[in-house]
Amino acid sequence: MFKFFVLPALFLSCLLPVATWSDTGNKPAKSNSYYPDDIPQLSALINEVLSSHPGIQAVRAERDAAIAMTQAADQPLYNPEVEMDIEKTDIQTSSLGITQAIDWSDKRGARTKASLYNKNSFIAKLQAARQALAGELLQALADYHTHRDIDALTQQRIELLQGFVELAEKRRQAGDLGQAELTLAQLALAEARMQRTRAASQLMETQQRLIALVNVDNSNWPGLPDTLPTLNLADENIDELLHQLPILQEQLSKIAAAKARIHLRSQEQRADPTISVRGGRDDSESLIGVTLSMPLFVRNSFRAEVDVANAELIQIESESQNIARKVRSELFASAHRYQLLHETWNGWLQTGQSSLSIQLSLIQQLWQAREISTAEYFMQLNQTLNTRTSAIELRQDLWRAWIDWLLATGQVNTWLGLGN
Repeated sequence: MFKFFVLPALFLSCLLPVATWSDTGNKPAKSNSYYPDDIPQLSALINEVLSSHPGIQAVRAERDAAIAMTQAADQPLYNPEVEMDIEKTDIQTSSLGITQAIDWSDKRGARTKASLYNKNSFIAKLQAARQALAGELLQALADYHTHRDIDALTQQRIELLQGFVELAEKRRQAGDLGQAELTLAQLALAEARMQRTRAASQLMETQQRLIALVNVDNSNWPGLPDTLPTLNLADENIDELLHQLPILQEQLSKIAAAKARIHLRSQEQRADPTISVRGGRDDSESLIGVTLSMPLFVRNSFRAEVDVANAELIQIESESQNIARKVRSELFASAHRYQLLHETWNGWLQTGQSSLSIQLSLIQQLWQAREISTAEYFMQLNQTLNTRTSAIELRQDLWRAWIDWLLATGQVNTWLGLGN
């Protein structure tokens, strides 16, 4: 009787910790740490990374520089000049004057406006960088938990097959099992060990990727929620979502800045007058003088600079149109992909897991009744484990599709409860 019960008992004891779910069919059991049902720890980790990551700090420094440039642009263009002249011959002449160039065409205002739009583009760039880094970290966490579960499953596969091979060897010695079936079981065990090596290697790669992003070696990384919302495009304001995307906000600010630069270059074609006022003495007589000078833009009219600014505007507008097309396409593609995976995943939660449990029970009964051979039991067991692996990979695809949707709509930080 021991032979009839040891393998099913071993199988169920190893598989159930990976496949235990709550009765709701929508959420994992609370005892399963692989499937958390909230995100506070996840939000805290990502917020910490966004605050300290060197890539974000570099973009933040660019934004701060743009803010400082805006303040510099708002300063007056010309400083006054003081001039002193003393001449001594038979008659001593001395004078003191002040010269001031006048921003007659308001170049200062045009320069300030262009710099302000440039600052806004860097603010949007910072928001886009934060979104991208948060999405990258979420993807890395999704990959890590997927490979960790697969690694655990490959280890359980080895334990199951070791027990299977031990039992097969005993039956071979008793004459109840052929050599071909024993060899098949031994080969399956060898293959399981190779799978374990590959899974462990992939797990280490994802672990290192997380460490590189977070700069902390953590043995208890937060997971992603297993229950994700249903997505209905009819309920979404697509144009509003696209308009609020940081990458498009950045492009709009670049276009506005380019137009402001055209205005600035046009203003620079206008000459600014310089007025000088001086006073002094010529021996015993007082001297007062006023000078007005105006540069003549004859040899250089600064027209080429305007042409350059116009060409830059055309380039930025074309790039913006291309980016807008891409982000719209990515939005719809990510939405449809997520809807498909979400439907499939819900189907697995509602029927697949229960079918898996029924299959396990059926295999056990058939094997105990000797209605299937050991080799047939092994093949069905292998199929069951492969199905569980496919479910883990499906969950990864669902997570990645959800993250792609959040990135495509600029809602990563909003979903995590983080500000921009």
